[in-house]
Amino acid sequence: MNVMIDNLDAIEPRETRQIELSNDNVEMLLFDFLQELIYFKDAKRLLLRTRETHIDQKGQAYFLKRKLPANDWNDTRHQQRADVKAVTLHGFSVEKYDGG
Repeated sequence: MNVMIDNLDAIEPRETRQIELSNDNVEMLLFDFLQELIYFKDAKRLLLRTRETHIDQKGQAYFLKRKLPANDWNDTRHQQRADVKAVTLHGFSVEKYDGG
């Protein structure tokens, strides 16, 4: 996976943001989650860092609920490798491996 920031350790948790999403399609749930991360970067100038993400399934719906550490964007401390503006569906997929 490519990263947007070269020095991930520079993202120090100074606050948290709650993200709660649901969707009937697990691929679209991940799509929505990635869009949320981009929204916080662009609109709020916050970098959110997630190491693990758990998705729960209840019936036909999938749920993602995470409290993520956040850090204000700082041009000096956060060296940007690429400025991701949107998630695209081209080549986008979620696959199950060994039950996970």
